[in-house]
Amino acid sequence: MELEAQLLIACGDGNVDEVTTLLQNLQVNINCKDRSNDNRTPLDYACRLGHIEIVKLLLNDQRIDVNQGNRNGATPFYIACQQGHLDIVKLLLFDERVDVNKVNQDGWSPLFVACINRRFDIVKFLLNDIRIDVNKDGKYGWTPIWITCLSGRIEIVKLLLNHGGVDVNKPNKLGQTAFHVACQQGHLDVVKLLLNHERVDMSELNNDGQTAFHVACQNGHLGVVKLLLNDKTVDSKKVNYLGQTPFYIACQQGHIKVMEYLLASENEVNINENDNEGKTVIGIAKEKGNKEKGKEIWESEKEFQERIRYYEKIIELLESYGSNKNQTRTKLRIKFGLTCKFFKTIFL
Repeated sequence: MELEAQLLIACGDGNVDEVTTLLQNLQVNINCKDRSNDNRTPLDYACRLGHIEIVKLLLNDQRIDVNQGNRNGATPFYIACQQGHLDIVKLLLFDERVDVNKVNQDGWSPLFVACINRRFDIVKFLLNDIRIDVNKDGKYGWTPIWITCLSGRIEIVKLLLNHGGVDVNKPNKLGQTAFHVACQQGHLDVVKLLLNHERVDMSELNNDGQTAFHVACQNGHLGVVKLLLNDKTVDSKKVNYLGQTPFYIACQQGHIKVMEYLLASENEVNINENDNEGKTVIGIAKEKGNKEKGKEIWESEKEFQERIRYYEKIIELLESYGSNKNQTRTKLRIKFGLTCKFFKTIFL
């Protein structure tokens, strides 16, 4: 074990001479694991720390297992992609023994981890290799395009979209597509990019029957809501599997700015529409703004009081709209700077 310990240290330190000497000993196990540090192998250390000369020495030894993973199942190739060592990635990619799609225990592929870590040059290089599975998903169904849209890394999103093999509509285990999560996170630039891409299906539903527009309203991303409303293919009135419209969900989550904009838009909003349980928007607002029910377990007193005040404003908005729709809409249009060029006026 002393020889193996020396090899692990030498590979980590980048000591080419010592590694060369140790590899001449046929008794040394060059695939040994560092039990004290995630079962990293000599090749793992060399790839992780960018010691390309040592990587070359190890690859030239017939005893090497190039696909041996560490405790998390990450292979040396995976590690090189994760750490951003392009020269080592190229070296390994041209070695036919390397499994370029081997995943870690979470099902993350080398391309996936390169996307997460914003390794633009490595992602670009990998996408040019026909062996790379560009739609490989993990145990949660996350693909490279999905995770990149979630994190909002637009330059990498562009790279992936330009690859003809990328399935931009492939959902995760919850039925969420890349478009869903871009809207969920409020990544306006990514949403714009996806809206203008011919392969993106904006009508896809998640496991709750929600469109991306539902999700944008649910999370209160007004910029995304405005953008989607300008797209004629977006159905702003579609109900989810619970019979809830995007407007209903915005109210449920207390997003008054989104509610105001939806009321101001040219899309008619029926505030008296029932969900599957017979609840209306005004009903849910009064329920959430009911002081007598007291605070939720997770709420502080301050949060409780803020919620009550917020829903008082929402109830006031809904009652105003219910009693005089045209007047309320006009005020909201002025507030948002909307003109009759885009919206019908009350005088038509």
